[in-house]
Amino acid sequence: MKLISTILLIFCSSVLLSQGDSTEVKTFNEVQIIRPVIPEQPQRFTTEDIERLQPLDLGTMLQSIPSVSIKNYGDVGGLKTLSYRGMGAQHNVLMVNGFSVSNAQTGMADYSQVPVENVSYIEHDVFGRSNILPTVGASMQGNVVSILTKGRQLNYSKQSVLASYGISSFGQHDIFALYKRKLKKGAFGIDFNQRFYQGDYTYNFKTFGGDVKGVRENNAYQSSFLNFNYIRTWEKNYVYKVFEVLGGYAHIANELPGAVLLYAMSNDEELNSEKGYVNLSLQSYNKKVKGWSIRSRSYASFQTDNNQYLDPTYFNSAGFIDHRYQNFTHYYGHYAKAEKGPRYTLNWGGEFENNLLNSNRADFAAPNRLIGKALTAGEVKFSKYIVKGSLGARFVLEHNRGNNTWRDPILALTPELLVDRPFLFRNVGAFVWFQRSFRLPNFNELYYSQIGNIALDPEKVNQLNLGVKWHSKYTVKNAYAQEFNANVFGNLIEDKILAIPTKNLFIWSMQNIGQVGSLGGDVSYVYRKKFRNNKYMQLNVNYTYQRVVDLSERGSATFGHQIAYIPEHSANFSGTFEYRNVGMTHSLNYIGARYALNQNIPQNRVDGFLTYDINLSLDLRWNTKLPVRLNAGVKNVGGKNYQYVKSFVLQGRSYYIKLIYEI
Repeated sequence: MKLISTILLIFCSSVLLSQGDSTEVKTFNEVQIIRPVIPEQPQRFTTEDIERLQPLDLGTMLQSIPSVSIKNYGDVGGLKTLSYRGMGAQHNVLMVNGFSVSNAQTGMADYSQVPVENVSYIEHDVFGRSNILPTVGASMQGNVVSILTKGRQLNYSKQSVLASYGISSFGQHDIFALYKRKLKKGAFGIDFNQRFYQGDYTYNFKTFGGDVKGVRENNAYQSSFLNFNYIRTWEKNYVYKVFEVLGGYAHIANELPGAVLLYAMSNDEELNSEKGYVNLSLQSYNKKVKGWSIRSRSYASFQTDNNQYLDPTYFNSAGFIDHRYQNFTHYYGHYAKAEKGPRYTLNWGGEFENNLLNSNRADFAAPNRLIGKALTAGEVKFSKYIVKGSLGARFVLEHNRGNNTWRDPILALTPELLVDRPFLFRNVGAFVWFQRSFRLPNFNELYYSQIGNIALDPEKVNQLNLGVKWHSKYTVKNAYAQEFNANVFGNLIEDKILAIPTKNLFIWSMQNIGQVGSLGGDVSYVYRKKFRNNKYMQLNVNYTYQRVVDLSERGSATFGHQIAYIPEHSANFSGTFEYRNVGMTHSLNYIGARYALNQNIPQNRVDGFLTYDINLSLDLRWNTKLPVRLNAGVKNVGGKNYQYVKSFVLQGRSYYIKLIYEI
């Protein structure tokens, strides 16, 4: 009973199954209700890719995308935030099954809290090329991580079951179960995921002050996720409609090990989280109006995110700290896409969002943020060019219910322009893209104790990208394909929000400080070939260079220095070879040297590192009647304890084995 009481959701999943007879199933496939068409972009991962790499979580998987930096505070359960081309973690959006996940207190998603056992597809969309119909707010952001869950996969059977159990080094256990059932006019599904991790690994690494050895303490992690999904489909006058209800609950208990220092080897803090959501969506397909084919979506989302920070031995009059925060977000919107033949496309939509935060802290505010969003976009396909443009607008009001004060209203416009030449010559294409985006200060930056600053302005970003792409001529017979992409980019961040000393070195405050500029490029190459004798090979390689520097004040100690924790160089390689029911994947991930602070001096340098993983798979469905797959492998084969964030040491070599049962 105690175990059941801790079962909760994390984000969302949905079940999209076919209707009763084969005619209806075929029609729904044609209008792309069951499984959205996914664009062939290198920044995506399918179910097969995830199975081959066996990442710890979503953050680990995203690290292999060009120009992406995952700030990693720990392996299992450690905070993982995403930075793209030098922009902060608050400049991207996480969408799960078409719904953005929001937390106005921190303004960012923790990608370590998204288990991959239930993920069937991952996409990182920057240039607005996804066919997944987003929320209005996510579409305006321009930097979106979208995932679809396994419950959304097409399934013709009456019911299906998927279960897996994995065990890894340092006391890690992963349990997952999924049940789906087709109904007469729809489908429903339920999935459950649970992870246990002890995390008591040994470490030995060098620091500027000398060698540090020990056993990682206060590093346990436990999470439980439960998702429920219901879908109903119907058709009237050749207009197809899909109604979805998604709900869930999650509980996460995370010990916080802290930095490993010569004078402080262990901590005893804890962070406990409870999350819940209910999402509603009504989609309409194939509506005809004066020659236009319209696809639309009305949606609503209700999300709670409650967090408890506990320090049982804090040196104060009470002898401990027990801070609690209750985040509540709800948003409602409508988004539509109209196409007239193959040439013209129009998009428009509106959304209202409300963020509220309550806390048991007497010195913390009770903010209430109201956001109105509107978006219009269009695309025209000429004989040689594709031109796409959009204009978004946000109007923000914010009320501090604690002292009954209002911040100044904010009105921001976010234009975007894309000019694409798909076939510059032969199979080579090129495009240029520009977008101006912004992000609001989160509630912590505005109101947290003495650090908060209610006068903060939003961060603004001007992004420019020139890209070249090439693909081979696809051959169906041998399933052969190659893809090459190269990008040169430049970003300028205005009103960058940073914490700096104000009155003295012991009192810091959030401030808008000048500008940050980034200039760089990335290249990626993908090779796939399916041989006639049941062999398959795939190679993926990419490299990123990004110079992200402080341009705030010429002559200052940090002017022209690389921004903290953004590596100039990073690269990834993975190679897969499969023969019949046996597969092997090798993957390497290189992160170049970084600096712990914006002042690039030797004391702040964090060395680069290279990790090498081996993953093996055995599919017993090939020559037996057993519906079983087996995965096993070694993570960080070299065994070296590395650190992405200074003094937050990560685990060395580890082993895992995973059994998957599916009918």
